[in-house]
Amino acid sequence: MSGPRRTAFITGAGRGMGKAHATVLAEAGYAVGLTDVDEAAAVAAAEEITQGGGTALGLKADVSVRSDVEAAVSAVADWAGGIDVLVSNAGLIHSNELLADTDDDFWRKTFAVHVDGALHSSRACLPWLERSGTGRMIFISSIWGQAGIGHSYAYCAAKGALMAFAKNAAKELGPKGISVNAVAPGGVHTAMTAELDEAALAEEYETVPLRRYAEPEEISYLIRYLASPESSFMTGQTLSINGGQVIGGF
Repeated sequence: MSGPRRTAFITGAGRGMGKAHATVLAEAGYAVGLTDVDEAAAVAAAEEITQGGGTALGLKADVSVRSDVEAAVSAVADWAGGIDVLVSNAGLIHSNELLADTDDDFWRKTFAVHVDGALHSSRACLPWLERSGTGRMIFISSIWGQAGIGHSYAYCAAKGALMAFAKNAAKELGPKGISVNAVAPGGVHTAMTAELDEAALAEEYETVPLRRYAEPEEISYLIRYLASPESSFMTGQTLSINGGQVIGGF
């Protein structure tokens, strides 16, 4: 990455896709501030990036708590001298509840992490993104927010809300030089899919024209593009990255 070093603030980055996003951005020359509700995971991920030659800081933050997020944003901005990119990645894995069985507490918790977390993170980062002049907000949605699945109502609804949030923020913040987009991955090999046996995975792959799930880094390469100057005229979009799953009988 040429020019002054840019800084990315990434939530839910202690493991899985969030960690991959932080690693890929660090390899591209970004300073990365990693937050996670699991402090040890965030610190370990940052240390791994640092040992690989990157610049990273790991911090604890529960994105559903506004004061936690504000403190983490302040710490990263102080450490790096600013924030140019927000990657709002933190989330909960889905449950398989049907409509009649949807639990009120789980519904509220899911929205608190996914949607309240996006609000808290974007609001806290906003002053820094404005100062950047080329700020980026990137929200991690899901194919399930686009197409539904017939269960997991809290997860699907929260991921759908993030796409609407991104479009709305793009209209407000575009005149300030900030682009806002969402990314909707399909199946990705994470801790959740690791729990599936080979037969279950093979059945899942049949819904994907490419006949496989993505590796986390394959999603991260799109994040890297959206964070970069090359994406300067893209805003208000939800970018699907699902191996063709939405056309494959999903």
